[in-house]
Amino acid sequence: MTDRKRLVLGASLALNLFLIGLVGAGGIVWSQAAEAKRQARSGQSFWAATETLPPAHRDAVRGAIRAKVAKLRPTFRALRQERLSAAAMIGAPSLDKAATLAAIQRVRQAEFDARLQLDRAAIEALAGLPQPERARLAWSLARGGPRSGMPPRGAGALKPRS
Repeated sequence: MTDRKRLVLGASLALNLFLIGLVGAGGIVWSQAAEAKRQARSGQSFWAATETLPPAHRDAVRGAIRAKVAKLRPTFRALRQERLSAAAMIGAPSLDKAATLAAIQRVRQAEFDARLQLDRAAIEALAGLPQPERARLAWSLARGGPRSGMPPRGAGALKPRS
């Protein structure tokens, strides 16, 4: 074999090894990212975290949140309609920027207030729990609020982050 063929063969071998390593590393990074996404969606929410509570405490917390959600449901429906009205204002032949912005601001503030009521209901329900149980739920409440991950029922028990 001539020196030129050896050089080409060596360069080809080095390039192929580099490409194999690149594909392998890409696969590892992709699988780790997919696993992180799966874990993020696997019920690590406040609702699913309540599975770690004793049944009586879990039912009390969930019942309080469900009651507040039921009470706020008409408010959220009305807000959805107001948001659609604001969107219609944007698509109108003449755009009244001030009125549209005011409508959107009213909707956002009302949504914030309603979500704050949900958080209050969750905190009120949690106030009656022992400290270790509250601690297990603290990170999930901060993550997404009391409605995050709400039913389906029977989600697997979660382990709090350490």
